Amino acid sequence: MGEARHRRVLVVNDDAPLAESVCRLLREEDYEARLALDGEAALETFAEWPADLVLLDLIMPGLDGWQFLERRSRDRFLAHVPVLVWSVCATVELERARRLGADVCLARSATDPDQLLDTIESLLKGPGAPG
Repeated sequence: MGEARHRRVLVVNDDAPLAESVCRLLREEDYEARLALDGEAALETFAEWPADLVLLDLIMPGLDGWQFLERRSRDRFLAHVPVLVWSVCATVELERARRLGADVCLARSATDPDQLLDTIESLLKGPGAPG
């Protein structure tokens, strides 16, 4: 028998078709997944549906990924939640996201679905968790 509660992943990306396909992939792997189209919607969604992990794009209209990371660091409920940045950004922009507190940053073009799922699973297990 699996865990009593499904693990929750909040997918934050303004590319709705891509984000929906990621949500489907996560649901097929027995995750609960919700979509937010920008950082502001992500904060609102998290307030009512606390996720175990945030899968974050950086380039979005309104509150973008970098601003979301800045707000996350000041939010006592969100600060402990792992953030996986998955974006089309250049390496220097991914490094900026890491400095702002992202746990892992992956270039979308260099990541296949299995790598994405493996990284999510690894982050949810946390440091020191049994393999």
